[in-house]
Amino acid sequence: MIPCTKPGCRRWFRNKSGLTQHVNVYHPVFLPINIPAQVEQPDQVPSPEEEQFQFRPDDDDYSDPSTSPSNPTLLAEFVGQGNKYYQNYHPNLTRQPCDSSGNPLPVGQLSLQTPSEKQPNDWSPYSSRLEFKLADFLFTCSQMSAANINKLLDLWNATLLGAGSQPVFKDSAKMYKTINRTILDVIRDMLSQPDFSRDMDYQPFREYESVTDKRQWEDFMSGDWVWTQADIISRDSTTHGSTFVPIILGSDKTTMSVATSQNDYYPLYLSIGNMSNKVHHAHRNSVALIAFLAIPHTDKEHAPTDTFRQFRCQLFHSSLTYILRNLKPAMTKPTVMWFSDGHYRHIIFGLSPYIADYEEQVLLACIVRGWCAKCLAMRQELDTDALYRSREHAEALIEEFDLKTLRDAYGIVGDTIPFTSSFPCADIYQLIAPDILHQIIKGMFKDHLVEWVKSYLKTVHGTTKANAILDDIDQRIAAVAPFAGLRRFPEGHHFKQWTDNNSKALMKVYLPAIEGHVPTEIVRTFRALLEFTYLVHHNVLTEETLVAVQDTIDRFHKYREIFRQSGTIQTFSLPRQHAMKHYPDLIRLFGVPNGLCTSITESKHINAVKDPYWQTNRNKPLGQMLIINQRLDKLAASRRDFNEQGMLEGNCLTATMQLLLTQDGRENSGTSQVLGSGPRNKDNGEAVDCPTSIEAHVELARTTHMYLINLSSAAAHKINLLHSEMKWARTMTDLAIELGLSCLPTILEEFLLQQADAEDYHNLCDIPLSERPIYGNKITVINSAAALFYVPSDISGHPGMTVHL
Repeated sequence: MIPCTKPGCRRWFRNKSGLTQHVNVYHPVFLPINIPAQVEQPDQVPSPEEEQFQFRPDDDDYSDPSTSPSNPTLLAEFVGQGNKYYQNYHPNLTRQPCDSSGNPLPVGQLSLQTPSEKQPNDWSPYSSRLEFKLADFLFTCSQMSAANINKLLDLWNATLLGAGSQPVFKDSAKMYKTINRTILDVIRDMLSQPDFSRDMDYQPFREYESVTDKRQWEDFMSGDWVWTQADIISRDSTTHGSTFVPIILGSDKTTMSVATSQNDYYPLYLSIGNMSNKVHHAHRNSVALIAFLAIPHTDKEHAPTDTFRQFRCQLFHSSLTYILRNLKPAMTKPTVMWFSDGHYRHIIFGLSPYIADYEEQVLLACIVRGWCAKCLAMRQELDTDALYRSREHAEALIEEFDLKTLRDAYGIVGDTIPFTSSFPCADIYQLIAPDILHQIIKGMFKDHLVEWVKSYLKTVHGTTKANAILDDIDQRIAAVAPFAGLRRFPEGHHFKQWTDNNSKALMKVYLPAIEGHVPTEIVRTFRALLEFTYLVHHNVLTEETLVAVQDTIDRFHKYREIFRQSGTIQTFSLPRQHAMKHYPDLIRLFGVPNGLCTSITESKHINAVKDPYWQTNRNKPLGQMLIINQRLDKLAASRRDFNEQGMLEGNCLTATMQLLLTQDGRENSGTSQVLGSGPRNKDNGEAVDCPTSIEAHVELARTTHMYLINLSSAAAHKINLLHSEMKWARTMTDLAIELGLSCLPTILEEFLLQQADAEDYHNLCDIPLSERPIYGNKITVINSAAALFYVPSDISGHPGMTVHL
């Protein structure tokens, strides 16, 4: 036996070949890598230190660095500050750049081609900036109805025609037709969005601590499932050098209103696994609505029959197969797409985890309700150890047994074909994702433990005393001191409508509220669940964290026995509670669970379902909702395209003024002549709402009209200190006297000069007094403001703590 000589490693091997393979995978030796200045371009010419990890091709082509599966040399690099971590990248799917025809590019060369050769002033399919901004405002911002749009355009066009100008849009139909001409492909749009370029993983990787060589998991591409899929895909040498793009799906029924006859909608969402979890959490268009699934109905006579059940289930799977059919060819043969980092690349699609709650997992996995969609544990004893389900095993069982045996012995619905059967390398049992929201927060905490506490108190103390104890628990919950980011429950926890935020907030205060009213074992049960929830919410999970996660599961199973011993419940074979057992394995497969949670898809319901519904006329609204979502996505795509080309800087008015001044032969500095006069200075009744790039935001009071002027930080600070003592000056001179800032008019002149873009002057003193911009109009002082500061998320996953000043 040969030992590994790496300090702290206790592995032994029978031969040198095994030792060499172990060292290459777990203890790669490499020098620190000098990060290039432009880190957003991952394909720059490598430094000498980097070159030792890459195959050197014989020619100038950027060919596959590992064409032989028998020689899987890993590409590695340090990541993060201080070289504390390093990543090993898959040796075959290496996201090599190419041109638009798929021809490989030399090392370090950027593609000179772009998907769009638009000119800087090309607003197509819109005729001008004004057309686009008007369409975006009416359809996206104000969500104005077609009738009101027509009224507005009639009034506006009458004014334009009277002034000798041409109408912008003839009517709403013309505006809709223009929006519809935008070409939009969901996945291409996600891959090409500049906002995502810095938060996208192009290769499967495994991340380790540099000192201990212990592995850690974060985003989806760091999991074992992606690496295994890359191994399977790269068996075909034509896929070497490609970029793997995992397709993440999610669906969840939602209800609009109990008063309408058709109140249920079934949205299907799509995302890609290359995006980091922080992009998914930020709701930055990383999840897109791609379809509304059918919800078949029948009369009460046929609704409970096996025939209708089989029809409903197969319709669901057949619909998914049809919707995804266009992706199937690119799951085996690479296709070329443009990426936001400036490269074309070959890509390979693959079906990845499906985000769904338990009710939908039953439908997806074609199993009987009450069974686990991940393993073969019997429904009466779910927490016993059992083998994981697999596509091959299920197909073999279906060939051998009748439908009744399949249902009773294995929990398999054998007369429904899963949609994954139509796609390569797709196993629906592997693709069931963890769901913190419905399994842990709503399921185990709200539906199980909170209800069990009520039942336990009534079982042990009787109804009357139990109600008194529950009232005291509510009083404790209501007595929680107000704190930023912590919700209060003035009436306790006995509310009828539970939202996601209600459950998350109650988890933070429920444990101390029940202490003293229930046995220690129940308190420890809650504590184990809370620790588990906090741990799996971490953005990075290490091997030590997984050990801690398993420890909380063991403690939870140990202390929850008091509920069964007291007669409160009869069994713990509950699918959502059983799912907790699979979390350590699922974390290793898919990365941290908070990146694959139904809270991400549910957050899209308002924008994708509820808001579009209220924009319809309620007459067969589903088709209208699809069209509305398409137009919203197309407007968003156009907005990003124009923004990327720098065509949306400033606003329409300033752009038009500059154009007119240029056409008249005037200098741009002439705009200073109109800064203090004209309709621009009229009070508009709105405070400027302008969040900065830092995580802080100030909103001015909206009760007083004003024209905002950027002052120096010193002046602004003094205004805040003395606002309660001011006499409400109406001119800049009076304000300077009240504040004791004699330089305030000069500061304003410098600001106006900057706005006029007079770059020829480096100092205000260089400008003749007669040419200096002077603001002589009235001013208005705002006497209150609200500052919002956002701190990093707490470990329980709350989006942040808000402090009002």
